[in-house]
Amino acid sequence: MNTLTLTKKLVNLPSWVGNNSDEVAVGKFIEIYFRKYLPGINLTRQYLPGGKRFNLMASPPGAKLLIVGHLDTVPPQPAWKSDPFKPIVNGGKLIGLGTADMKGSLAAFLSALTNVCTRINPFGLALLFYCDEEYNFQGMKTFVSDAPVVKPGLILSLDGKPFLGSGCRGLIEISGAVYGLSGPSAKPYSGVNVIDQFVLSALNLKSRLSNFVDPLLGPTTTNLAYLQGGYLVSNKSKNEFGKIGNIIPDYAQFLLEIRPSMSSVNAKFVTKLLTRICKINSLKIQELNVKFDYSPWIPDYNSPLSKKLQDAVASASSTTSTANLFFSGFIDTALLNQIFPDVPKFVFGAGGANQHSAEEYVTVGNLKLTEQVYSNILTSFL
Repeated sequence: MNTLTLTKKLVNLPSWVGNNSDEVAVGKFIEIYFRKYLPGINLTRQYLPGGKRFNLMASPPGAKLLIVGHLDTVPPQPAWKSDPFKPIVNGGKLIGLGTADMKGSLAAFLSALTNVCTRINPFGLALLFYCDEEYNFQGMKTFVSDAPVVKPGLILSLDGKPFLGSGCRGLIEISGAVYGLSGPSAKPYSGVNVIDQFVLSALNLKSRLSNFVDPLLGPTTTNLAYLQGGYLVSNKSKNEFGKIGNIIPDYAQFLLEIRPSMSSVNAKFVTKLLTRICKINSLKIQELNVKFDYSPWIPDYNSPLSKKLQDAVASASSTTSTANLFFSGFIDTALLNQIFPDVPKFVFGAGGANQHSAEEYVTVGNLKLTEQVYSNILTSFL
């Protein structure tokens, strides 16, 4: 089964999370594939909380290389014109949900591994195919929390584009409630407009955090992702906002997302700074909830194993270019720093620029290139 055919079969299986959809069918497909084409590699299930969804792992003792890749996709968007689960080839592009992120990469790896295993012992290879990358990172968090027995010398994520990458900014997500002071709108000085003042506070926070800059990862950025405010109708109903024009709003709920490029910027630092800024602007934060608090993944291109990996990639792609990490998104491979802090980690995949978009596609050329790169990496490290 070639990479193109295998990608199509994976896309045929919806694996977005929600409305009775999840990654289970893709996981079962991979289990069947290994039993048929890769019987020498033993995959085991690692169940997520809830007992239905599962990661797939191969954890041989003495593994040198750990390959990781996720099984889920984002949900299909209404803007899709073609059927997102019936992929088609058009103009050298394979169009379908998950082709770029990252079922094309997964198919390329399975094809490469199948071919390499005809001549090389695979027992130096550890694998993790995991759930929930696009949502709440439950698959990777389950793997990390279960203290895996593998101790690899190098980690490669398949969740990338066709150039070598290492590192990403972190992720902090904070939600909460903030209070001002109500009063008649005809007398602005009689109260504290919580919406006006919190916007000023968020802009101040954004400005201060932008001074934390890493030379490879770029600046720390801040996104005020949600703000809902009005006058508080009742202390018993924190979600009921009054919408009368002649009252100064005194209550708001917010969501802030920060992408830190330096490890000194963490949730504790941000919440302390935000609280101080709000106090200066006559606001009082009553509730704070931290959903994510993940440090940046600092790139490593200089270790001997990193150099060896770069050579393996260059021999297939005729390039030594690496990813531009300025304004990078968060990659949950960074969570592996919690258990493998000193192990070099990289990403390489077939993904393109339009992942998560309607009419998502991967080029057939990138599928072939990625399969060859994976073959070179496996041959070099096993």
